[in-house]
Amino acid sequence: MSSTNQRSGVERQRLRSVDALRGLAALMVLLKHVPHPDGSPNSSQRFLFLPFDYGPQGVILFLVISGFCIHLAFAKMLADGRGPACNWTSFWRRRFYRLYPPYLAAIGLSILCVFVVRWINPGLPAAWATRGAFGRDLGTHLLLVHNLFAKYVTGLGNGAFWSLGLEEQLYLLYALFLMVRIRLGLYRAFFGTLAVSVIWYLTGVGGFFNHACPGWVNWPFTWWVVWMLGVLAAENFAGVLRLPEWCFNSQILVASLVTGVLLYSPVSTLLHADRLLTFLLGPVPLARHFLSLNCFSHYAFALAFFILINWVVRAELLSRWNGTIKNWFTNIGIFSYSLYLVHIPMIVVAEAVFERLAIRHTVGMVVVRYAIMVPICLMAAWLFFQLVESRFLNSGKANLTTRPIGEAIKVAA
Repeated sequence: MSSTNQRSGVERQRLRSVDALRGLAALMVLLKHVPHPDGSPNSSQRFLFLPFDYGPQGVILFLVISGFCIHLAFAKMLADGRGPACNWTSFWRRRFYRLYPPYLAAIGLSILCVFVVRWINPGLPAAWATRGAFGRDLGTHLLLVHNLFAKYVTGLGNGAFWSLGLEEQLYLLYALFLMVRIRLGLYRAFFGTLAVSVIWYLTGVGGFFNHACPGWVNWPFTWWVVWMLGVLAAENFAGVLRLPEWCFNSQILVASLVTGVLLYSPVSTLLHADRLLTFLLGPVPLARHFLSLNCFSHYAFALAFFILINWVVRAELLSRWNGTIKNWFTNIGIFSYSLYLVHIPMIVVAEAVFERLAIRHTVGMVVVRYAIMVPICLMAAWLFFQLVESRFLNSGKANLTTRPIGEAIKVAA
């Protein structure tokens, strides 16, 4: 690829391939949340709908995309030889106006749907025991710290909100990463984040050296290295560095996906992998904590998505990104944030109607649920995008003046 063609591609305002990945990620999460059998591991229905249980990996894909998109402007500055600079005031203003108003609207919609569900099925228990409980739930969400508290991480009737708090906290860690990246270089900074993520998970979540704190998996340190994979992809795309060819290799991508599938708890439980490991290794910590290793499934998927994003943006630069299915995913990607925000309230209300009609979870009725709920969620998300999100796409425009990163970080602190 010529440098002229690459620079022309980098300067494009929007990458359709990245939008397609956003659409894929949002659909993965949506398919997971439609009610389907996820109980007895020996149930035939459990095997039939097992692929949908991998939907949460869509959040991992979102995180890699986020790291790519957020860091791309900085990477372009390095590629142009302008030196490292970042206007943190402008950065936070853009993020606030782009994300927070739609988030507030989605909070209102989610709370409204909680009361609609109670109206449809009056016998259901109250979502909040007291007004104080509601206030604390709402307050942590407004401050975007709800993912740090096990009681509120899936609160307000919309469990998808958990990753929005995580995202904001990763933005804060991004400032620290940039400071280290300037002083020590990209690879040292990246491997530093890798060490932090793995140590945090092993000690805090897996409990290898102490008592486990499962709620810590929702903290940003667990996912920092996942986000940083997107940063590496951005610097390669901008021309700051050249990643080795294995970072574009489809065989490694498939191997990473297979590893992620086998380590993920739905499959490892079905295969009784913990028993096998204990039989082979005895009662060593690795065997005792096998189920705690499921989070490494997320890291395997993250590596696969890192290779995927490298591959698709290269394909778009080479004008090889076309086709009806890709365009369909791209169109969904345009309103993927809206889809992520509103799909759970729509599903909850629809499921309340199914329960009121006493419709059971047979295979046929689960298929009907997907046939009804998925289009409803897509239509609701498109309307939400048109009425709410689209109004904030061009708000909070950047101030063109910048200051050196070290100085900007000091000011921000």
